[in-house]
Amino acid sequence: MAAMTAANQIQSIGSLDQATPRLIDDLTRQRNEDNELVLVAPDATKMMTVRAHEEPLIDLIDGQRGIETLARAGLKASPPVRPMATLGLLRRLHVAGMIDGLEAIEDHLVATQPARFRQLSAALDRRVSLPFLGRGLALGRKLPPGVLTWLPKIGAGVFVIAMLIALGMGRHGHIFAPLRGDNLPTELMIGWCALALSLSWRGLWRGISFSVLQLPLPNAALRWTCGIIHADIDDKDRRSASREQRLRIASTGLAAVGLLAGVSSLLWLFVWPTSDPLKMLCAAATYVLLADAAPYGRGSGWHLIGITTGIPDLRRRSTAFLLRRTLRNLQFQTPIKPLEQTYIKVACIWLVHGLISMTLLVWYFMPGTLRAMQSAARIEVGGWFGAAIALMALLLLVLAGLLVAGLLAIFGGAFWQMTRTKKAAHNEGQRIGVEADILVTELRKVPFLAALPDDDLTAVIAGMRRESHVEGAMIVQQGQPGDRFCYLHGGSANVMYEEESGLEHKVASLSAGDFFGEVALLETTKRTATVIATESCEVLTLDRETFVALVERSKFAREAILEQVRNAAFLRKVRVFTHLSARSMSSLLKGVEVLRLEADEKVVQEGDEGDSMFVIREGTCRVSRTLDSASELEISELSSGDWFGEIAVLRGMERTATVVTTEPCVLIQVPAETLDALLVDDLETGLALEQTVATRLVALEAR
Repeated sequence: MAAMTAANQIQSIGSLDQATPRLIDDLTRQRNEDNELVLVAPDATKMMTVRAHEEPLIDLIDGQRGIETLARAGLKASPPVRPMATLGLLRRLHVAGMIDGLEAIEDHLVATQPARFRQLSAALDRRVSLPFLGRGLALGRKLPPGVLTWLPKIGAGVFVIAMLIALGMGRHGHIFAPLRGDNLPTELMIGWCALALSLSWRGLWRGISFSVLQLPLPNAALRWTCGIIHADIDDKDRRSASREQRLRIASTGLAAVGLLAGVSSLLWLFVWPTSDPLKMLCAAATYVLLADAAPYGRGSGWHLIGITTGIPDLRRRSTAFLLRRTLRNLQFQTPIKPLEQTYIKVACIWLVHGLISMTLLVWYFMPGTLRAMQSAARIEVGGWFGAAIALMALLLLVLAGLLVAGLLAIFGGAFWQMTRTKKAAHNEGQRIGVEADILVTELRKVPFLAALPDDDLTAVIAGMRRESHVEGAMIVQQGQPGDRFCYLHGGSANVMYEEESGLEHKVASLSAGDFFGEVALLETTKRTATVIATESCEVLTLDRETFVALVERSKFAREAILEQVRNAAFLRKVRVFTHLSARSMSSLLKGVEVLRLEADEKVVQEGDEGDSMFVIREGTCRVSRTLDSASELEISELSSGDWFGEIAVLRGMERTATVVTTEPCVLIQVPAETLDALLVDDLETGLALEQTVATRLVALEAR
């Protein structure tokens, strides 16, 4: 059954040959001191190092070859360039702005935003690089590393104490609604300056955190954010920092603003209670802190949660969980899985932050601002000033309405998702019977049926049923028991996967000749994905009882047929192979070999050359590495459905660990040649494998 556990890593993108990448004109090539090829942009603002094994591909990126063609050409180069190395090189060139022609598929190869959204973001957020401002950040290298440990604690403590004191004195309303209207233009100017100061203070401390952590100093810039001009840093280099360092950078920005808000509030409450600029600074820092802490924004709070949970695209997944899963789980008392616990925590943080924001904006800031505008209007009515006040009042009312509508949409959407009861229709269909002869050639496309003699295959086909499904109909539904194998005889369908968060992904498109549900021929398990007809479809189905009875009567290689079914059914459940087309699955099954090993047998040895990857069908294996002290460190234990050996195959490296069976095992061995051929035809599988490789290498380095 086509399925997916980490569906964001595997998406159906059609033929990659629709994109024909080409290096930009006037790109300079030179060698560095290590004799590595370096590409330099025409304006000399960007450089990119090309790895030695990638160099044969550079001359092939000429705008005449598609990505799949490049992948095949790379395999024929000397030395050969594996498909994922090709994809990685193209991705890096695209990010560096040194390549054209990937526009058609850039949303799938690199993280991008819709064009209109990018244009709006560019208009509201502009930067002017000021390198000389960054020199002062080097002073942070003189600070003790512990400063980034106690700064968040001090910042949070001072802010909470200041807010509690303001609440006890009844003066919190002045902080949350600082405008009075006595001299509105002056108040707005002071507020603008206070926001600029708060944002600059945040940027300064985030820059200092780079210096304290001994990271390369970021570029300083003058930034325009929604009309507020302030100093900031370009923190893209944080991506190369460790997880702990990125946590420090994000928490430092929040702590700095919290400390500013708390200290300025205490000074205003006890030292200069009549100072309007100080009161405005309290308010500006508080609202900057609120915005920066938003888990659904792009600020420090979003980074902290994303780094802590390690879940990619957490914002979309948390939104989907709120809309699709929260109330449904409560209604049906669905058991909560470990990953769902993470989404529940994130959803709670979202709701708490949203309610606090709604309360401050609707209960304090907007009414206070409207009163200030009314007061200003009584002082000076008419002309451009009166029109500006009326416009601002209207915008604030619209904003309040949108916030309330958004909250209602969340709960309304969750209720609608909870009450959806659409299920796959059970369509018995008619037995094919005497028409089986004309389908023999077509059904030989199915790997585990291909080896059957004509008479036996005809008997199997005669026992199948013919189902008809209209456009939009569910052929099978995720979570329902699998009761039949399905072969798409005509029409097309989409495979949709709903992950733990409730987010749905289209993981594959099926057309005539594709098939799914092999596992239903062996055992009753729940469907791992939903298949929806995109047009009128004709599906040929085969239930387990009919299949087993026919195979038992067959005189031809009964065990060979069942072994093929077991492999096909099992590989469909392995995450990286779930979305394979019928052709790709057939090629994979023809190239694999089944190994049966006893306990304590060594499968791969650390340091050996890797010529295949392995998938565990039955049993468990122990993974270990040899330390510098020659002692052995156990890394993990793998079980059915796990795989290993892909790092050496995809990266052309030596084995990074030793794998030994801990009990009798059945392994499916995928030779490098078979995997390379599969990746050339289906680079999406390579995307999933490459993600796994990157994760495992990080884990190995951490040990």
